[in-house]
Amino acid sequence: MSSASHPGASFRSRVRRAGIWSVWLRVALRIFTTVRTVILARLLSPEDFGLMAIAMLAIALLENVTATGFRQALIQRKGDIRSHLDTAWTIELIRNSVLAGLLIGFSSLIADFFDAPPAGSIVRVIALALLVDGFANIATVYFEKELEFRRRFVFMATPSLADAIVGIGVALVIRDVWALVFGMLAASITRVIVSYVIHSYRPRLTVDRRHARELYTFGKWVFLSSIVIYLLNNLDYVVVGKILGITALGFYRMAYNFSQVMATELTTVTSQVAFPAYSMIWPDTARLRKAYLATLNAIALISFPMAMGIILIANEGIAVLLGTEWLPMVPVLQILAVAGLSQSVASTTTPLFNAVGRPDLVTKLSFTRLVLLGALIYPLAQWRGLVGPAYAVAASTLLVHSVSLRVATRVLGLELSSLVKQLAHPALHAGLMLVVVNAARPMLTVESGVLTLGLLVVSGAMIYVLGMIASVRFLGYDREALPLWLFRMRSERSEKGET
Repeated sequence: MSSASHPGASFRSRVRRAGIWSVWLRVALRIFTTVRTVILARLLSPEDFGLMAIAMLAIALLENVTATGFRQALIQRKGDIRSHLDTAWTIELIRNSVLAGLLIGFSSLIADFFDAPPAGSIVRVIALALLVDGFANIATVYFEKELEFRRRFVFMATPSLADAIVGIGVALVIRDVWALVFGMLAASITRVIVSYVIHSYRPRLTVDRRHARELYTFGKWVFLSSIVIYLLNNLDYVVVGKILGITALGFYRMAYNFSQVMATELTTVTSQVAFPAYSMIWPDTARLRKAYLATLNAIALISFPMAMGIILIANEGIAVLLGTEWLPMVPVLQILAVAGLSQSVASTTTPLFNAVGRPDLVTKLSFTRLVLLGALIYPLAQWRGLVGPAYAVAASTLLVHSVSLRVATRVLGLELSSLVKQLAHPALHAGLMLVVVNAARPMLTVESGVLTLGLLVVSGAMIYVLGMIASVRFLGYDREALPLWLFRMRSERSEKGET
């Protein structure tokens, strides 16, 4: 029996190590992505980013409407999954090959829909990246299933680095949208190569119907959820691109990407670590409840100041990082930061629902949010222009994610007050940070935009940290929720006592 299969320090140690490596992975990916985005935003135009957004919309649509959910099924499945790997890999390869053909075939229609002729050739080239991705080694699923996040770091970070290097290199030469395209293609090729270098398993072309049915039983809900989530993540792009134009889409997509930095990173880390960890714990409800609250507490500690910080420094940050050409995206960025906060907090529920064998809850809640978004987005876009879709996203996100957290309490047998306690202190001090720094803004504004940005960031961070320290000392906030690099979660002595 694996040491991770029973309670004790060994399991906690593996989860913590996985969490640390997952955080380092997200830090590395975010550095690569941010550097790439900032440099390319200086070299390319909003229209170039809008064209790339159209191509990505098409790819994401086909990927999500044909998602198998096999990877999640392999992670959730108990016992040895080796006999299922070849079937999963073969089906995924066939799927990607068909999708590449469909993208090539429909590329002209996609370009016509958005009235953007250059998008057709972009979609056709990106289809090759999708085909290449289908050959990636399926055995990399073990990195998540067995919490081997050090190897997963290499597997995920290397393609992102290749994307950044190739994209920036090409942009310096040709300065148009093809820099983004070639960067993506380089990432796909690198990903496949690294997947076989880093894991010795070699998949074979074969399909076992029994194994496919077993994976599909779990994966069908992931498939349905992926369709709904695609529409949730891209309906605003479609509306903006169709109604407001390609340049507006470039502004909106850039604003969305920056506003969701916090949500994306926390959601990814939470899903990557919490899902396999929760799957190991389940059906021990008491341990699962404790693990969930600890996860929610830690995410709230980070997500509230990040969201308020984005709202606080949006204008100065965009001017310094991207240039004044991108300032029309600032109001959109600030509105979407609220949606990002909600997304990051609610990201704790998806791995929980999947781990307890209830992926249907993810699908149902996502569908409810989609209905609300669909009802709001078009009239708000017509009425408020570029900020309208942002308001629709924020409103639908806040409403449904509140319900999602409530459902999580019922799954775990928790009182709602237990969740509120995890959120109250970070929310209080992040709000205080926003109010105080905004009031002091005239004193912090100097001639240098970079220096002004730095003063705002440092002042906000100091106020928030001091507030949280006060909560720990005087208001009974749980010290163990604070990051490992600030405080120890437990002394070795107390951990041995628990074990």
